[in-house]
Amino acid sequence: MGLVPGLDKRQLEQARVVYDALFQAIEDGYGLAVGVEFQPDAVLLRAEMGFAQATDTGKLFAAERPAPVDRLGALPRGQALYTVNRFSRELGKAIQALAHEFAAGEDDE
Repeated sequence: MGLVPGLDKRQLEQARVVYDALFQAIEDGYGLAVGVEFQPDAVLLRAEMGFAQATDTGKLFAAERPAPVDRLGALPRGQALYTVNRFSRELGKAIQALAHEFAAGEDDE
């Protein structure tokens, strides 16, 4: 390929899939709310986006529900990042397909 140093054809294709999904989500979205809370020892970030139910993105996220964060207060001091995910079968398959594609190429060490 030679267009982007360090990326092979497979990785570039997956990047295209991510960008296509991002633009589809922007097209299907009707609202976005982002909140940032600065604390003495942490920064809390929360983002939510609304999608019309009849759109492709709305259908993909229809089965998603917030995951509980009851153990958040019990994290070790200095925890850098905490995420909670509970994906539906459809969204889980999409994320799993992308997760390994951004690793090093097959011919890279």
